[in-house]
Amino acid sequence: MDRESIGPFRMQLLMEVAAKAVKIMTTGVWHLSFDEMDIDGGTGNITVTSSQSLDGYMMDLDSGTGDITINGNDYDDEYEVNEHAKKHLVIDSGLGDIEVRY
Repeated sequence: MDRESIGPFRMQLLMEVAAKAVKIMTTGVWHLSFDEMDIDGGTGNITVTSSQSLDGYMMDLDSGTGDITINGNDYDDEYEVNEHAKKHLVIDSGLGDIEVRY
């Protein structure tokens, strides 16, 4: 598809599809189980809510300029635990808070 074939109507449809894809990506994923998760966020808060315990996971969280909250407990901008665990949760946020609930 070249640029000449994209008229105003088609451009509007493409923008609507892109907006819906972004909305799906930012509203979260439900019922996800994982052994390794690596989340890299630029700007904005990141919240991970798990129905299973993450006590056995290696967590490496870095919030840049934000704060970190895990199950209601506040930490500074970096948090590491269970360095040698087989399951990993790694979150890096440039600007924004990180919250993990389980």
